[in-house]
Amino acid sequence: MMWHVLCGDVAARQLSPLIKRNGSAQIKVLRDDLAVGPLQDVDMPPCAARAAFWQAVWPEEASAELDLGSLSSDVRWLQALPQQPYSVTVWHGDSASEQLMLARVAFWLGESPVSVQEVKCGTGESHTGGRRAVSMCAPAQLAAFVPQAVSMARRQQLAGHWSAQRASASVLRCWRAGQLLAGGYEVPDAALMAACDSAWRPLPAVMAAVMEAADGYFPTDYFVYWRARVLAAQGQVVIEGDAGKGYSGLRVRRPA
Repeated sequence: MMWHVLCGDVAARQLSPLIKRNGSAQIKVLRDDLAVGPLQDVDMPPCAARAAFWQAVWPEEASAELDLGSLSSDVRWLQALPQQPYSVTVWHGDSASEQLMLARVAFWLGESPVSVQEVKCGTGESHTGGRRAVSMCAPAQLAAFVPQAVSMARRQQLAGHWSAQRASASVLRCWRAGQLLAGGYEVPDAALMAACDSAWRPLPAVMAAVMEAADGYFPTDYFVYWRARVLAAQGQVVIEGDAGKGYSGLRVRRPA
């Protein structure tokens, strides 16, 4: 049997037709977007700081969709990896979250005899239009990628990357030119401010501009919407409209 580890449900749906051909293989989806938010307690159930971050990010109208219990269950699954008999294949692309997932798996496997493969689905680019996450690949495209064995030396190197990121106080991580770069929320905040002026603009259009400008990570709509709400609370932007139905009907501008 083999575990196929992916980041996110969309990637899992793309890979599922291939995995179904092999009855002894299973998909493990790790949903936490490790590119954003604090990581200091991400491997320490109940992951209180990590959970508080996601509670802040998730809009109130969608709070029922938020599964904070998966944070702890993912840690328990990772902790058990070295003691189970199955090999592991990690699928990753040009996403900071995917690269961090790979490093996290390597960390928890340590020097165990569990064999590890990786499937590199990216292009090596970090900017919009060039980069590629696993979720962006069609099943036929995924089938063409060749798994590569992960040596113990590479596993140790990846584990070191995870340890460093987990110990860092950074809250934003980007994947550029084969390196993880740490930073803060000033990156998306500056992009959001640049997309606004004194005239009202639809908030979804501003959010789309921020997501398109992101280099080295894939910000989700809820993450960018959260940053817009934070900036509004600080008085740096003004948001107008009924938020009860989400952000789709909201407008945003800079203060007069």
